[in-house]
Amino acid sequence: MVLDWIRRLAREASRTVLFTTHHPNHALSISDDALLMLGDKQYVCGEAREVLSEEHLRALYDIEINRLLFEHQGKSRETLVPMLPLMR
Repeated sequence: MVLDWIRRLAREASRTVLFTTHHPNHALSISDDALLMLGDKQYVCGEAREVLSEEHLRALYDIEINRLLFEHQGKSRETLVPMLPLMR
């Protein structure tokens, strides 16, 4: 609900919305631009789809992250999936 509200506020009311999140999928789903803070005064800033790349997120979280494309309700969508080791 909150992400939908933020998206509607930005699009319908022509507002600039600045928000922080620890969930890259949130930013990928509704943001035009993103700032990814990598630590030690290192950061990546720009278009969200470029900033939230598999490479940048791997560097940040030290885990393999894959971007997957899928279709939902006739629309193409993207999601980021951490590739955690399988538990046996």
